[in-house]
Amino acid sequence: MRSRWLWVLFAPSVVLAVVAGIRRDSVLGAAAAYSAMLALILKAPREVREVVHEAATRDQEFARERAELQTRIDVLSAQREISLVLNEDVDLKMILEKVLAIIEDAIGAEEIEVYTRGENGDLVPRAARVGGRTVFRAAGSRTVDPLMPACLEHGEAVMMAEEGRMHVLAPLSADRELIGVVRFTTAVDRGQMAAEHFRELSKFIALALKTPDLYTRATHDGLTGLASKRHLLTELAAEVAACRRRQEPLSLIMLDIDHFKKVNDKHGHQAGDRILIAIGALLKKKLRKGDGKAFRYGGEEMVVLLPRTPIEGAAEVAERLRMAIAEKKFSIGRRKTLQVTSSFGVAAFHLSMEDGAELIQKADEALYKAKKRGRNRVAVSKWEELAGVRVPR
Repeated sequence: MRSRWLWVLFAPSVVLAVVAGIRRDSVLGAAAAYSAMLALILKAPREVREVVHEAATRDQEFARERAELQTRIDVLSAQREISLVLNEDVDLKMILEKVLAIIEDAIGAEEIEVYTRGENGDLVPRAARVGGRTVFRAAGSRTVDPLMPACLEHGEAVMMAEEGRMHVLAPLSADRELIGVVRFTTAVDRGQMAAEHFRELSKFIALALKTPDLYTRATHDGLTGLASKRHLLTELAAEVAACRRRQEPLSLIMLDIDHFKKVNDKHGHQAGDRILIAIGALLKKKLRKGDGKAFRYGGEEMVVLLPRTPIEGAAEVAERLRMAIAEKKFSIGRRKTLQVTSSFGVAAFHLSMEDGAELIQKADEALYKAKKRGRNRVAVSKWEELAGVRVPR
């Protein structure tokens, strides 16, 4: 019976092949080949289906591998872009907005939510990237996912699939400290491909949150919160170059707390530190926007840099600050207050000066002059005195 069925299947192809050979007809030859292939399919459908299925499976694997490779390339590219952002910017909102936008593009995220640990240890919303926009949120503006505290406590990522979407909670860690949680939301297929990269990307978000703090530590005084001497020298060099280039005025004020050693000896160094902190805050508050920037130069000495300000304007700023310090009652302990005075030296940059260091030297000389004349006063440098600059009183 089986041989009869084989003859029935292959007979047409044999006949067509013979006729094609006699007539040398290519069309009949093709028909014979097609007939033979059809006979094979009918003879062994399981074997053919297995071959077709295996080919389709391999195509799917290749497509998946290509997609995973592309995702990896996108993530590496994102890491490079984020590194550039972290090196170039120091403003938290600007850094966070750029970093979230880069990650959104890299993994096709539909939403990225960032939560940080608050003062009481609870998670509070910091920012979210939704629909191509970054929104900075205040505490209490969004309900925290119940799984987030567990993610933060254990430092482990959590993945959930819901209605065709994948939600990934990843801890934010910087300097071996857990500082928050990020929640990624993507389509399930994109989420599965990017799953191994979520923790890696979360590290960059943590760095984005930490970078402004690291910058502040490197450029600001830890006690007063004023910019550091090192940062002053960097900014002063830039301002001197701008002054030469644009022919604009540049002035500098140096101030020193009068008899500060006696304050420390009589009331203790903690009292002295409180006064320094309070004066630092006062300088930042009293310097109007555009007036200038305050720095802690060392010990009880502080500096105010005043770009685009002539010597007369700088002397007025110095007198305003002197009066504010003299009138303030500084808290130095339980119900204890103390009043202190300060002396100010003011100098302006001249094109004949070699560099910013010479401007600092002239302001320091003016400060010494103010102390020699009785303290609690403003003095200008010798050049300005000879030019007839008057100090407001």
